[in-house]
Amino acid sequence: MNKVLMIQVERVVREIPASHSRKMRMREELYALLSDRVDEWVARGLSLPAAIQQALATFGEPRELRSEIEATVPGLERFSATLDQFLIGRAAPAMWAPPISVREALRAGFVLGLILLILLFFLVAVLGWGFGNWKGLVIWKAYFALAGVFAWNAAVMTWCGSRAVQRLVSVSHWQNGLPDLMAWAVSAGVCFGLSVGLLYLSSGWHAFANVGWYNSLWAGPTGATVFAAVCGLVTIEVKQRLPWISLELETE
Repeated sequence: MNKVLMIQVERVVREIPASHSRKMRMREELYALLSDRVDEWVARGLSLPAAIQQALATFGEPRELRSEIEATVPGLERFSATLDQFLIGRAAPAMWAPPISVREALRAGFVLGLILLILLFFLVAVLGWGFGNWKGLVIWKAYFALAGVFAWNAAVMTWCGSRAVQRLVSVSHWQNGLPDLMAWAVSAGVCFGLSVGLLYLSSGWHAFANVGWYNSLWAGPTGATVFAAVCGLVTIEVKQRLPWISLELETE
């Protein structure tokens, strides 16, 4: 693929708030369009560099094209992509390189925990209005404990996950990065297991589940397995985008 054409396409697509799969389709379609125009100019007798310049000249301004394409993205998808960027505080392609800092991970965990807490209160209000007894549903300790555990684990998973994904992306074969992935997965699993154990020990949580802390032993292996699987899937997706997101663009 021609790097000059790729850079022009990436200038249009990179800042569009959309899912990664949709943005990859945008890249492929725009690159195919530019490539066809280059071939047309070459067929008319121009040299390849001259043909590329002519194709770029007729391609349009990246900012205008970006606005037109962004209008075709569904609103919910735009919101989701914007939320992803807001959680970390930086946009792709810098999502994984350099790895997410402790501050960025804590920010993501805090925002997600706050969202969960708001949703819990909203659920309490809806159920209380429907059943006419909302006071019995307000178990403050349980709600804050659940939101706190969720926020902490979101931060830890984000921090560990960024490092695991960066390692897997950087190696030539996934087996070379497997020991690092397992190490990060075990770390995340231990944190998740301990957090669930503390959640079971909280007095408010017994209103939902009258069980002992030992019932949380399932959480560690489950958390580590889910962590490793998600990191593997994210790595596959990042490697597909890597030729594009690794391009350095000039500031508009």
